[in-house]
Amino acid sequence: MTLSRNLKLVLLSLLIIIGFSSYFLYSSNNYKMLSKREINDFIEDKRKFNISILKEENVKSRLDPHTLILYKNDTKLGTYILTKNRQGIEEYKGVEVPIDKTLPIQVTGALSGVPYLGIYITNNKLIQEGKYVEMEFEDGTKVRKKYL
Repeated sequence: MTLSRNLKLVLLSLLIIIGFSSYFLYSSNNYKMLSKREINDFIEDKRKFNISILKEENVKSRLDPHTLILYKNDTKLGTYILTKNRQGIEEYKGVEVPIDKTLPIQVTGALSGVPYLGIYITNNKLIQEGKYVEMEFEDGTKVRKKYL
């Protein structure tokens, strides 16, 4: 009878462990990085709609890897955010702003959800002579990136 009781405890413990493991395994989205081919397929599909891709960036976050794509068409500047999980690739359209060719620099971005900043430089002098883009935040920190 003791063996039977111990066996029941072992089986119950295993059942609890399997239950918790299954819950955490299936409740998480298990996001993964998109492959270069998946990104290129997405871009080719969007080009059918007269969209020019300005920049793509894989964001390698441990919890939420995703791809940001900055694009423009004849009138707008915008972003797509792509994520990949077990169900496939999900596409989110980010902020779109009208293109104003009188402005030397235009900015798009988001503070919530997937935060990002997209900078579109239209001034030819800045494009030809610029080497870096530097951003300063309210807390005084600076980020400096080499201009492409």
